[in-house]
Amino acid sequence: MNGKSSVEPDEVNVGLLSVVGTFTAVVVVLIVVLLQAWFYNWRGSVANAKILPSNSPQTPLGRALVEQQEKINSYHWINREAHERAIPIGQAMELVARDMAAAQKSAEKASEKRGGP
Repeated sequence: MNGKSSVEPDEVNVGLLSVVGTFTAVVVVLIVVLLQAWFYNWRGSVANAKILPSNSPQTPLGRALVEQQEKINSYHWINREAHERAIPIGQAMELVARDMAAAQKSAEKASEKRGGP
């Protein structure tokens, strides 16, 4: 042997090792953040799929809304003995508007006859 030992010296490239370590740490952190974002998004979509809308007939509020809509959009008795009936709300609004327009016209005619505003 030429005076050289067969054992190689321990030379560690510290610069390369720190770059590889930093790169690996950044990749791991990025993967963790992306997985966490995906999980929370998935969990939110599953939770939203399980929640019924408030106007669904399967909820108490939804049943109450359906009952109220049926009640205001149909003919029904209020008091049979007094012969009081309910009419659909749309028709009732039209009748009230027609009556108010007629009352306004008659008031205008009366005002014209008296000669005042």
